[in-house]
Amino acid sequence: LTPLVLDEDFETTPLSRPPVTPGSIAPTWAWEAYGLRVSASDETAAVGRRSLCLTEEKTGLPSWAPMLVYRPWHLRGSTRLSFYAQVVREGELAVLFEDRSGKDRTLHGPRVAVRRDRITLLNRPSVPIPPGSWVHVEITVGLGALSDGTFDVAVRLADGSRHEVRKVGYRSREWNRLDWLAFSSAADGSSTAFLDSIQLTNLAGR
Repeated sequence: LTPLVLDEDFETTPLSRPPVTPGSIAPTWAWEAYGLRVSASDETAAVGRRSLCLTEEKTGLPSWAPMLVYRPWHLRGSTRLSFYAQVVREGELAVLFEDRSGKDRTLHGPRVAVRRDRITLLNRPSVPIPPGSWVHVEITVGLGALSDGTFDVAVRLADGSRHEVRKVGYRSREWNRLDWLAFSSAADGSSTAFLDSIQLTNLAGR
């Protein structure tokens, strides 16, 4: 399979509709019953006029729902993901890099969680952000032979200030391939988050 490249700003996604492939939405069964929505919105945007809104209005869904999922098939080299995020209620917009190619277990790679007033990373101090503001996040990680159990994060705030956190660890040191990438609006109850300008690239190597 060809490694997935993304440059998605949702500007051509019809309002109140989910984005077209290659992404998918989960869980589809909860759409009507729980006020689940993963769709283009002109309520706010970091770039252009539209962004993607991920929201649920009722309790009862799994804490990871709703979720936008991609299957990148990045196996080697270096992968870079960047995006804008805004969280306007409780909960977080969690970004998950995983390997779900095995039948018996999931290997958990980089995880970055954008909350309303901070960004959290595994076993590292949180990065404070202005409450409810747009923030730009860039994640870089080595795959295959370049995987070393860590990744780098760069955060740029609305005022232009930049914060870098290098060599952040992840849960499964065996993780070395990105075949499952998700943006999860994680919360125990009602939540709303916005996502804009997703860019995903892979510089292949051996």
